[in-house]
Amino acid sequence: MGLIFYIIEYTLIVIFASAPLFYGWFTKRPWESALFGVFLTIFLYIPGFLEVLHLLGLQKILDSIVYGGASALFGGGAGYMAARGGLRHYIGAVTFVLLWAIILLSGIN
Repeated sequence: MGLIFYIIEYTLIVIFASAPLFYGWFTKRPWESALFGVFLTIFLYIPGFLEVLHLLGLQKILDSIVYGGASALFGGGAGYMAARGGLRHYIGAVTFVLLWAIILLSGIN
């Protein structure tokens, strides 16, 4: 039963990580795709951040802002690069998605 939950969990992570890439790939609108990647990441992190905000000190709050900001930039970069088209841009978009997933997984304790 535990294996099924791990498969579902990693599938959801891949879907969230690759959503800006596919959005940019299909729409071909770079700035709209970048905003989609940024806002998707922000809306993914805000509920958890607000839930524990009163428990954190100033250093943890700043760490969380840097963590979320870096992740949002990689999500936006993936959407922007995928919307630009071309093999070079798609490779860059996939790199941003991988970095986004690494940042997400590094923040899970």
